[in-house]
Amino acid sequence: MDIMELGAIGDLVGGIAVLVTLAYLAMQVRQNTAQVRVQTGALEAGTTSQAVDLTIRDEVMTDIFLRATAGEALDPREALRFDALMLMNMTNFENYYRQYRNGLMEEEQWEKWHRLLGWYFKSDGMRRWWKETQIPVSRSLAALIERDFLAAESR
Repeated sequence: MDIMELGAIGDLVGGIAVLVTLAYLAMQVRQNTAQVRVQTGALEAGTTSQAVDLTIRDEVMTDIFLRATAGEALDPREALRFDALMLMNMTNFENYYRQYRNGLMEEEQWEKWHRLLGWYFKSDGMRRWWKETQIPVSRSLAALIERDFLAAESR
């Protein structure tokens, strides 16, 4: 065997090694993506549970939520508590929307959160709260809320 033949065999072995490495990396990326989705789901459940737990375990908070979403006036302390709850909820929705847009949440899961977000904005009190309270959310979530839930109101 001369040097040219040895070089050709080396190229072939090197090419096979590159293909095996690429296949292994693709498998690792797929496994990592699946693991990230599972972790995202667990985090999603935890943050949602906190907001729901806060609303239903505390009778005062339940009353504030019901009154605010019905459009009733709140005193300054109640308004602060409601703002804090809505900040928690909007932060959760923003996180879910970001996960969905980045491919970490499946379409069906996002549709569930989108419907829940729409449920919030069916109430006159919530729509008024949104317009009066400038809770800092991303432009993309604000645009989604305006387009999907508030635009129909102005038609």
